[in-house]
Amino acid sequence: MDYLEIEQPKELADLNRRLSAKLERILSHKETRTIGSPGGSFPAKVYFRSARGNNVFWWSGRPSRDKSAVTNLFGHGTPGGHDPLNIDVQFNLPVVRFSRRRGGAFLRELRSNKIILVHRGIVTLRRSRIRKDVLFEKMDITLLEAETSRGSDEFLPIEELGAPELIENIDRFSRQLRQIVQSINAKATENEGYRCAPQKPRRFVKCINAGSNSRNFLPFVAKACSVLCEAELPCLDFKSPGDATSASSLSSGNCCETDCSS
Repeated sequence: MDYLEIEQPKELADLNRRLSAKLERILSHKETRTIGSPGGSFPAKVYFRSARGNNVFWWSGRPSRDKSAVTNLFGHGTPGGHDPLNIDVQFNLPVVRFSRRRGGAFLRELRSNKIILVHRGIVTLRRSRIRKDVLFEKMDITLLEAETSRGSDEFLPIEELGAPELIENIDRFSRQLRQIVQSINAKATENEGYRCAPQKPRRFVKCINAGSNSRNFLPFVAKACSVLCEAELPCLDFKSPGDATSASSLSSGNCCETDCSS
């Protein structure tokens, strides 16, 4: 096999520092902005590609709350604006103990020793995870197969870490993923009330149909859902008992700073 997943946390931390340095150098307009996410809005230092315009590419990087991972948030917004910025995609990496619960990854091309930035396809929509096979089918990208400690796996390639086109291709990937998530969201909401919600604590949950205006906390009834799959209970936050409509924002990264996947 031509590619090998990098699984050593120290090396992942070093590679993330290289990525961050390149992003800071090229995305040169810096602001402190509010970033919106299903887990709640928060202030952060944001680097824009330019100081003016609409739908301008931005990045924000920071450690996770417990310092076990680094988060790289990407999106598009208006520099100098006051509205919260929406996240298009997250490339989050473990830097203490290796885990595949984070969406970002690096591969090593064995012939050239080049490092490739890739994504696992861990994408959340309204606090539930989009099925990876659905996402992979919709993305206009040729998947890369790589050897891992658990056997071979497929990844969404972005670009070689040292390539001049790296930032441009992260921007392109971010835009495409956002469009796909919005399309899936539109389909998933055709039938009112379809959301992911818990049935019992600490158990995986499935898409259900619970009336969003229900006044009583009733057991949720499992329903088929073709594009959304399982999420963990800590990632769910209902407005009121019986209300399966949670945060209105889309997120194509992770919620509560851990990706909702195994």
